[in-house]
Amino acid sequence: ARYPENADVSGSVKLRFTVLPDGSITSITPIRSPNKTLLDAAIAGLRRARARALPPSLPQLPQQATITYNFMLK
Repeated sequence: ARYPENADVSGSVKLRFTVLPDGSITSITPIRSPNKTLLDAAIAGLRRARARALPPSLPQLPQQATITYNFMLK
């Protein structure tokens, strides 16, 4: 994405999401974001992520998690 000059493009985006037993990530929900541009970038990054699948010896239950992306663009 291209940012307008003098735009405030720094800040933290916090997302809540679910990790399924196979490692896929779903149900991404914003908790905090300074603007839509950073929110969209954080969600796009999380959508490309994948967690390690749970070992078969563990209960195969979805897990809730949060992540914070810190943006400091110059």
